[in-house]
Amino acid sequence: MAPSDRAGQIAAHLNYPKGMLNGQVAIVTGSGQGIGAETARLFANEGAWVVVSDIDAEKGQKVADSINASGGKAISIPGDIQ
Repeated sequence: MAPSDRAGQIAAHLNYPKGMLNGQVAIVTGSGQGIGAETARLFANEGAWVVVSDIDAEKGQKVADSINASGGKAISIPGDIQ
């Protein structure tokens, strides 16, 4: 086996398949910025419908809009989750 073939074979085992969350709904609290926003984007990239929830309605809507603009599916529900 050629070294380049072996590298490709190993890389295939290291990457997760796309679409692991197809048909699922992810509610991500505190997702208007930072880690929460990146988590929401990651879940959307994997096929989940994402509910972006943050106390700051404007920030949450921006994250939901960016997910929708990139081909994902998201809505923003502002609120304080305790």
